[in-house]
Amino acid sequence: MMNNRLRQAWNGVELLFKKADVLLAGTPFQVPVGLVHTLIELRSAIDHNDYELNALMIRTQERLNAVHNMLANDNDADSKDLIQGFAEKLATKLCELDNISKKAAWRKILENEHDRLQLHHILRYIDDQIKDFQITLALKIDQNIFNLRRSFDQLQLNNWPFSRKAIYNYNLEGIPTLSRGACLQGTRVSILEHIYEWAQDSAPTSPSVFWLTGHAGSGKSTIAYSVAEQFDKGRGVLKTLQATFFCSRQFEETKYQKYIIPTLVHQLAHHSRLYAESLLSADQFDSVNKQLLNQMDDLLVEPWQKSVSGRPPDLPPYLIVIDALDEIEGKGGVEFLQELLMTINSGHLQGLKFLVTSRPDPGLAELCRSFPPSSVCHLQDVSEEQAHTDIMKYLHNALPMYENRIKLEELGRKANGLFIYASTAVRYISSGTSGEQHDLMRQLLDSTNNMKVSESPDLFNPTALIDNLYHQILSEAFSQVQKNHIEARLKILHTILCAEERISTSVAAGLLSNIANAKDMKERADDLIKKLHAVLYVKENKGNRHKFI
Repeated sequence: MMNNRLRQAWNGVELLFKKADVLLAGTPFQVPVGLVHTLIELRSAIDHNDYELNALMIRTQERLNAVHNMLANDNDADSKDLIQGFAEKLATKLCELDNISKKAAWRKILENEHDRLQLHHILRYIDDQIKDFQITLALKIDQNIFNLRRSFDQLQLNNWPFSRKAIYNYNLEGIPTLSRGACLQGTRVSILEHIYEWAQDSAPTSPSVFWLTGHAGSGKSTIAYSVAEQFDKGRGVLKTLQATFFCSRQFEETKYQKYIIPTLVHQLAHHSRLYAESLLSADQFDSVNKQLLNQMDDLLVEPWQKSVSGRPPDLPPYLIVIDALDEIEGKGGVEFLQELLMTINSGHLQGLKFLVTSRPDPGLAELCRSFPPSSVCHLQDVSEEQAHTDIMKYLHNALPMYENRIKLEELGRKANGLFIYASTAVRYISSGTSGEQHDLMRQLLDSTNNMKVSESPDLFNPTALIDNLYHQILSEAFSQVQKNHIEARLKILHTILCAEERISTSVAAGLLSNIANAKDMKERADDLIKKLHAVLYVKENKGNRHKFI
């Protein structure tokens, strides 16, 4: 019986090498004929008192059986590199086993401590490689949606009210009011490693939701982007990112709750074959325009539960990233998280993990109060030393032409852990020519150094530092203007800020002038906007007319 199970498991190895035969032809990775008999003899010789070695053999048999079933159902040509790599590693270790078997009978070999330890090492290596191959192949099979084009046509996914702008790596070219990007290499290391570890933890006790919170400008979205990119590209981790929704008040499709579920479902269906098939069979597509509860149950929960029944047990959890949930209009963000947590607590979304970021909004904070410490990160609690180190790396990278390290250190201290302060200062300094940048740095530092004690920012107020920086930039923009001209420039600025949509300097000037002084007012508007480049989002159209919010 034992030998029959091993022979059955060996079928998985034979099928693997059959698929890899052309790839391995003419290479050193040739498996000796009759090796299955060698393995059977080894299995028979293992003393049942050697629990570890015995368990390794049994587990390896089970994994090889699973590999056989998966390979039998895999017709994806893109799997050839994966199969070849695994086959080469497996063949190398199987040959080592064969060489050991030639020394003597297995029972004699197992009495030698050195040979026994070597055998343990080989079998553990084989077991680990089979496990990794099994998981990677299972992911590849589930993420192969090539044959689902007809299903997508039936689902009419592209006709759903989903948000393209909410996808983490959406091309934002031409949208100057929004920018996204990953953390600079070597920054936020401990925070990212903590989240990576949580995202890959498939233990039933591992929390399904991780909350990353911090004040405005603390770098939440940049961290969320880095996590999404890491698990999307598979850089040192498995490619388990399934969906993202980056909320923003700037666009209708990223600020309303009704877009969240349809957008997540749209992406999930394009990443998981099992889920897409279950979504199609559920046939609840009209729920895309219904209330949150209907969307959650009909489009996410029911199809996901159906898909889980066909999920290989070793498949890692899939990751969904939702950024800036507090920017959803009204109480939509709180309502969404509340419904999501209730669904998760009911056990209906096993196999999915959610990274959620937000400011410490009272409603969201209350919902996350019960989270274990391991699944919460308060950016305001990051040590000052670590925050300063990360900001200094950013400043050195963003201002490479600035060789005065003392000035950069001073600017880094003034940021006081706020990345938005550092990035705004960089925008302000970079707006000048190479010759002007030193003057802009000096002006920026001197203005805050010379502040009166009564004007010093309240360090306990999370926005005080950035408020002070904005105040400095605004003051500089008006400092060289004659008193009798200040009112006109203030009117220009107020008109731009109060406009419902982005307007050009020509339009702003036209609203405040007559025909006689229109050109002069336009020049004043252009000059003002140039000086406020660091704090206004500016876009030039083909006619060189500036637009901003």
